[in-house]
Amino acid sequence: MCYIIKHIISIIFIFIFLACSPLKINVDNRRNLAFLYNPSSSSLHPEFFISHDTDTTSLLMIKIFPYELLFNKANEFLTYMANVQIQYKLIGSGKNKQLIDSASVSYLIDMDKFQEVFTSQIKFKAKQPNKYQLKIVTTDLLKKTSAQTFLTVDKSSPFTRQNFLLRKKSLGIPIFDLKFSKNDIFTISHYQKEIDSLYITFYKNKFPIPQPPYSPLSSPPVSNYEPDSIWKISYNDTLGFQLSNEGVYHIRIDSSNSEGVTLFNFGESFPRVTTPEQLINPVAYLTSLTDFNTLKNQQNKKNVVDNFWLKKTDNIEIAREIIRIYYNRVFLANVYFTSYKEGWKTDRGMIYIIYGPPNIIYKSDIDEKWIYWEKRNARSVSFNFIKKEDNPFSDNSFLLQRGEQTNTHWSQAIDSWRKGKVFNFEN
Repeated sequence: MCYIIKHIISIIFIFIFLACSPLKINVDNRRNLAFLYNPSSSSLHPEFFISHDTDTTSLLMIKIFPYELLFNKANEFLTYMANVQIQYKLIGSGKNKQLIDSASVSYLIDMDKFQEVFTSQIKFKAKQPNKYQLKIVTTDLLKKTSAQTFLTVDKSSPFTRQNFLLRKKSLGIPIFDLKFSKNDIFTISHYQKEIDSLYITFYKNKFPIPQPPYSPLSSPPVSNYEPDSIWKISYNDTLGFQLSNEGVYHIRIDSSNSEGVTLFNFGESFPRVTTPEQLINPVAYLTSLTDFNTLKNQQNKKNVVDNFWLKKTDNIEIAREIIRIYYNRVFLANVYFTSYKEGWKTDRGMIYIIYGPPNIIYKSDIDEKWIYWEKRNARSVSFNFIKKEDNPFSDNSFLLQRGEQTNTHWSQAIDSWRKGKVFNFEN
């Protein structure tokens, strides 16, 4: 999708209700948040990111897609308008669950001016050196539908990723997604203007897929990986950058501090997988290591992929359907769980691809619990993921707490896929 905005953003109507209070609130970690990783749960899919602009304030950057909104002429301008409300609550992290800041902002969006994307920003209070949780509710007031988003606001130091702001070089508009292709040109700025250098560390995309959930082994710590190259450049917030080689680029303002902003080049089509080489990789979860290496070493990769799925079904139509479902989950895993490696390679991505979206998700600022359950027999299996706070590359890195109790469930799931049948926990 092209995100070029042909008109300067003009907010026709903004209504802000700001309420700040030291009131204590209860954060209900037992509320089911399964909608977070289920795109069909809402017709709205806004995008957000945090950018710090001073030591005491930050910006919530907002992207809304007009094609998801309802427009009508019931307004004073007698033109097609959508009415969108953004509400947020900023809550202390950890044991401090205080309400720090909250606001409600409404936008009237002109369909003629914003046909592809609408962007805006909201300034809110957030002081160093603290971390916060931001709960955002986006509502189409005409359609009467909402979507919720949860973000971590990290102001623990001036070195963290949210202190950086990236913009498209030609347009000057903020970049919401830190995933790039080799042709993208962008600028990098930091709100502290006295910076003189940037330190760039490059890693080729060699990060392995995770072990099965019953394995006692988890992914090696990120600190164990050696960079492929390191270099230093003079800081200039107008300098155009390109990520020429596929891999991970970690950019810092202090060579002695591991924190910084991480950019990704995972190929032209990412987060989708489209080439035969890309389609082969995610089937590693369904094969032995020996069989997978045999697949990888064959010459005609397209035939390899086709034959892999056809042999499981002996039916072209069934094979097409199972391929559609499997790789749609790979795509969604890349959208939701990409951290320092593609989302399908992460612990959450692995579980999501094999089991599908969870029935129940309980989430806090440090962990997630996924539950899959069978209504008829009250059976369930759960997976617990712990957030890796020490990962300098990403705040979206979670590790599965592995254990033998999932061995039987996992074997049943893999066996179902190998027999050409989408695994369903209720089967």
